[in-house]
Amino acid sequence: MQYLRIQDVTNKTKLCKSHIWEKVKENNFPQPIKLSPRVTVWDADELDTWMKKQKESFQKKSSYHV
Repeated sequence: MQYLRIQDVTNKTKLCKSHIWEKVKENNFPQPIKLSPRVTVWDADELDTWMKKQKESFQKKSSYHV
């Protein structure tokens, strides 16, 4: 299992930190894992799955408007 820190998550998703945390609060983003009081990470596999679903959802929405 691979973990990603917030900077890795922002680089991978191209979302800013505040947007990521907003989505976490809304349960629209994989939940972070708190390793210590100052270390928060995300499971890389969960993030990949979320990104794949986002892409599929976008493609379905886009195909309706063509």
